[in-house]
Amino acid sequence: MKNLFLCFAIFSSSFLNAQQVIVEEKFEKNIIPIGYHFSPLSNKIFIEKGKHSVGMSRNKQVNSIVCYDSKGSKTNLLENVNVMNVRFSPSGNLFRTDEYEKMSFSGDHKFYKNGKKIADLPKSNNFKLMLDDFLFTSNHKFKEKELSFTITDLPSFKTTEKNCESPSYDRIVNVDNVEYARDVKTRVRAAKDYFQVISKSISKDYKSTTLYLTRFNYEGKKLSDVGYKIDIKNDFLIYSNNNGGNTETKGFGDTAKRIFSDDLSINNFIVDTDTKEVYVYGLFGKRLEKSNDNSNTPLGYYVFKFKEDGTKIWEVINPIDDKSDFSDNQNLTYLYVDLFLMGDSVVFNVGAKESLDDYIHYIKLNSNGKVDSSSKITFKSESSAYNISSYGDKKFLHANLTNKEDLKNKILDYETMVVYNTNQKIKNYIMTVNNKNKTSFCTAVNKGNTWLIESDNETYYKVTYFEN
Repeated sequence: MKNLFLCFAIFSSSFLNAQQVIVEEKFEKNIIPIGYHFSPLSNKIFIEKGKHSVGMSRNKQVNSIVCYDSKGSKTNLLENVNVMNVRFSPSGNLFRTDEYEKMSFSGDHKFYKNGKKIADLPKSNNFKLMLDDFLFTSNHKFKEKELSFTITDLPSFKTTEKNCESPSYDRIVNVDNVEYARDVKTRVRAAKDYFQVISKSISKDYKSTTLYLTRFNYEGKKLSDVGYKIDIKNDFLIYSNNNGGNTETKGFGDTAKRIFSDDLSINNFIVDTDTKEVYVYGLFGKRLEKSNDNSNTPLGYYVFKFKEDGTKIWEVINPIDDKSDFSDNQNLTYLYVDLFLMGDSVVFNVGAKESLDDYIHYIKLNSNGKVDSSSKITFKSESSAYNISSYGDKKFLHANLTNKEDLKNKILDYETMVVYNTNQKIKNYIMTVNNKNKTSFCTAVNKGNTWLIESDNETYYKVTYFEN
């Protein structure tokens, strides 16, 4: 009997450690949760409280901001304020607010570090990328030999402009590569000690592409320049809405058409923050098509895993057998592709989320690139567009996906629908939530953990932390 109690105690301890309620609160009159932000770098979640504007204004009136860590410890960052448009640095240590104005897109800026105000800036100033100690912006015209960037110190706002050697243009634009849809574009990601310029070359036969990550410190010194090459033997590399590049709408009314603004949507990548390993992912399809043609027939997916230095560890190139939905000729700007790490697993997903009755394909790979599980998820949407500005901007949580089998009155956002089908602990939890009102669920996935945010948007909200 003693051993039985000991086993039960160990099991209970493991269960509690794997799942923890971070906060659970009822809505209060005139001050309710109106937004949240998750920082994967610090593994903290930030809850904004206040109220929504009445009438035509969609501005959120933020009166306080609280922060929770993974143990449930609470820090009050702002109290008794009247602000809007809260923006955080990647770590969450620095954030910026605008003074609340009901019918204006912006107000005077205030910068806070660790909850203490450090600077004010008139609203006429343009917003720049924030890091913990300075603002950063790059002015990169890829054809030029030098890249210029500016560092704006906080709290003094003293601005310094610097130059560094531009990544090679010739390896992107040459006779062996495609004729790009527009001027060649790059993207910039900034971290605490460096920033990196992202560029991509695409072979003219659409059989290979190389992702280049060129890293500089903030003095302008080049730290590294690494290429990650993707090759496929059959079919063709195609574009998708994977957040690797940009999309835009051309035309008006019935003639409007969404297109890719650049060629960077040929794929995307994520970096394991622990190991620095790089995962490059995308789709292959039936035809060779330029990005501005944006119509194709998808056939399957690929995931390549590399060491930080560009050495390939493994590759996965697999078809997706779904002629009724996925492998149908379509506008690829509406085909969403994503990849995230969950524990020791790599979860790839692709699907549509902008119509009333749609699907997601997910593939769960183990650490060696072998398929552990895969399935097609079908769902119903509560509105004709997955655009929160068009159907419920005055909610705390914006979710839109459900099904009649086991999600009665439970509405999930896109990422949560994937997590629900790939993480048994979170699925079990959502299924046991006893709700009378429609309840929304959103997730923030880190490699080692998942934060689940739930609310009926009327009476309560709750944040639960799960170890992956």
